Amino acid sequence: MPEERDKPGDELTDAVDRIGRGVWGLGTRLFGARVVPPPTGESTPISPEAEAAIDAAGATVGRWLHAAGKAMAAHPMDPKGAVDEARERLVDVPEPGEGETVLTAGIRDLGGGLYKVAEGVLDVVAPRGKAASTGDAGATAEPATGEEGPA
Repeated sequence: MPEERDKPGDELTDAVDRIGRGVWGLGTRLFGARVVPPPTGESTPISPEAEAAIDAAGATVGRWLHAAGKAMAAHPMDPKGAVDEARERLVDVPEPGEGETVLTAGIRDLGGGLYKVAEGVLDVVAPRGKAASTGDAGATAEPATGEEGPA
């Protein structure tokens, strides 16, 4: 007589659980144990060859993001200068923190570069300092004497 299963959905539940642990392990490999803690009870959720390929791919993308972020931070309002510098920085390896990977460090550097670009754009659109320190309110000022305001 064929072996009976405990419940009809046990096979599906086990498969989904294995996939979930694999994805979780992939996140740990890509971003580091500090960002994505390893799955409980799993020391090596995938093969060593796959882990090496994942590490290499994550490090490559991390270097690219690092190069882009540092170049944008150095040239926030000069896209050509940023692209030129990023090309030169592609071989630089960012310093990951404890429990992080090169990919995580690259993402952080990209965020820093985007922050500098946003600051530069805001300084053009709504300059800090000069308008605030001289009392010039810019577009929100009341109409000058002799001009009529909105009716």
